[in-house]
Amino acid sequence: VYAAIINHYAPFAERSLHLVGSWNTPTLAASALLKLKHQVIIDVIPRQKEVGQFIYNNFIPGSLTNPKHKYDFIICPSEQLDARLGFSEKYNNYFDVQMFSPVYFTTEEYNTVDGDAGEQSIDSFPTYESWIEGYFHQTIKTAYRAMKPGSKFIIVISDFEYQDKTTKKWYYISKDMLTITANYFKHIETADLILTKGSGFTNKSQKDKRRESRKNLFSEHIHVLTKDEEHFEAMQEARDNFVISSNSMTPILTPDEPEDIEETDDEIEEQLNSTEENDD
Repeated sequence: VYAAIINHYAPFAERSLHLVGSWNTPTLAASALLKLKHQVIIDVIPRQKEVGQFIYNNFIPGSLTNPKHKYDFIICPSEQLDARLGFSEKYNNYFDVQMFSPVYFTTEEYNTVDGDAGEQSIDSFPTYESWIEGYFHQTIKTAYRAMKPGSKFIIVISDFEYQDKTTKKWYYISKDMLTITANYFKHIETADLILTKGSGFTNKSQKDKRRESRKNLFSEHIHVLTKDEEHFEAMQEARDNFVISSNSMTPILTPDEPEDIEETDDEIEEQLNSTEENDD
């Protein structure tokens, strides 16, 4: 799925940036990005780099990757890439595509992996206001300089809100992240990635369970933007005057119950059989 999204929106991309390691999903996607020549992945958990290099060296056949493909996994907080590594100077206007699914402040907290969780953004920025500015805004600012004009910047996010435990105020994390991103990159389109719990089952004994699980759908939003210098100039005032989405005392999001997808047994059977044949 990760590779399919990139191939759809940036089919000729040769240099890809991933601002979050996503448990090595970008590494696995490399085998399906046939034009790719250089992949750079950023994360803070040291063990991810070790696992990613192992996957790339041992589980991705050389015949499936571009023979000139270069793979770099950098352990560094994305908001510190410029301060520590001069990242956007080294990779100025370099990348054709960037795709990541960012963390959502305290809604996703990662414990240690083999004793080391790395430099988590919530440790560096313990309040929401400092986090959205110090982590996310700085990350996007660095990424903008590293992207080529006309490149695709893809951010995959769900609808998340956060309630401060002390003030009890609610903040719309996803809206703030998208607003900051759109203050740098020009929005092209948004698509919904519909996910089905348990959708990977192909064993016939799991069919009934899978049919039931298809009723429990949730989605992530694929926001596709591009680096457009005229847009960047036009959004200067918006960047200077960014305001956090809300400090309401009540929840912001009121999600509707997902609608049931009505499919006949024959249609479901056909989809399942097709999946099984592909697996074979």
